[in-house]
Amino acid sequence: MVCRPCSIGCASRLPHASSKLRFARQGERTVLLASHTELPLVVQRPLRGPAGQAVLVLLTPAGALFDGDAPGLDVWCGEDTDVTLTTAAATKLNRCDRGQISFDVHLTIGRGATLRYLPHELIPFHAASYRQRIDVDLQDQANAWLLEVVGPGASAAPFSYTRLEFETNVRHAGALVARERFGVTPASAAQLRGHTHYGSLLVFGPGQDRAAAVALNERLACVPLPAVAAASTLPSDGVVLKMLGSTAQSVRDTLLASAGCPAWLTSMLPP
Repeated sequence: MVCRPCSIGCASRLPHASSKLRFARQGERTVLLASHTELPLVVQRPLRGPAGQAVLVLLTPAGALFDGDAPGLDVWCGEDTDVTLTTAAATKLNRCDRGQISFDVHLTIGRGATLRYLPHELIPFHAASYRQRIDVDLQDQANAWLLEVVGPGASAAPFSYTRLEFETNVRHAGALVARERFGVTPASAAQLRGHTHYGSLLVFGPGQDRAAAVALNERLACVPLPAVAAASTLPSDGVVLKMLGSTAQSVRDTLLASAGCPAWLTSMLPP
């Protein structure tokens, strides 16, 4: 379906190659009300969870982004919807000789809605330059999961990318409640203390408080060495989980399992 002009909060300053997804609650199901995609991003038809949840897989040609690619993604989730966005596999970041790859994401999550953004890992190849920005707008009682896993690149030339930059801004009812910014260069490998993969999971919503962080840390304490992981609270109904490990799959699985990813969803996510 093509997204028609509407009044449901489309972001106005996304890049030219922007894709838009609109979800709404219809009866007991979450449905993809409208969509518009532009290369290098395409989407599959939503899968259906046991209680009508929508699971949507994002695709890029060859699972890769190239120098100059600047996709944007604008997602609007209506009241009481339940949406999971994932990718079919890892996203390769290719060499950038003249510019950079950028990715801008805007997520609007309505009252009582849940949105899980759970992409597979980024694989930055030699000389890749990448900038990512995620902006999240939460309404009352909304829930959000934001997963990030970053690998070292090709096994023949690990940690040989140019630079990776990440920025995430989360607002509740228009007020900024969390901001994370960090950059990674080949020199940053020393800070990984011998690990190869970095993972982060930000979780927002009712009940995500100090007690939740304590429970998460009890689960993460069981992560086998040499991997390391921990959780802490965020200023407003949120917790953050961080992990260093040796494989993308182990980092991803550990973060999701520790945060209580539903069994029905785990079975539906691409391996």
